[in-house]
Amino acid sequence: YLNCGYNNLTSLDVSKNTTLIELYCFDNNLDSLDVSKNTALTKLSCSNQLTSLDVSKNTALTFLDCSKNQLTSLDVSKNTALGWLYCDGNKFDCAALISKYGIENIEGE
Repeated sequence: YLNCGYNNLTSLDVSKNTTLIELYCFDNNLDSLDVSKNTALTKLSCSNQLTSLDVSKNTALTFLDCSKNQLTSLDVSKNTALGWLYCDGNKFDCAALISKYGIENIEGE
């Protein structure tokens, strides 16, 4: 578990934290984030200034908040456990993405 939100971080390297299950790095100054080695992640909150986000290897994700970034797209096709997705405030249609994958934003997470 790592919560480093509300800081002025400009970079964050979690590549060696391979057993990390929750990462909250919102409200920093990050323009990139590599979570490809964090395959155990179930929760990720990363509202920053990200221009891309690859969660294809994070198949255990049940909660993803990537709102308020600069993302032009987001591929969640491999995130079949995803029950919560917040992606508003990016440069793509978040509601259409949620609808496309049938994510219901299940209460209780």
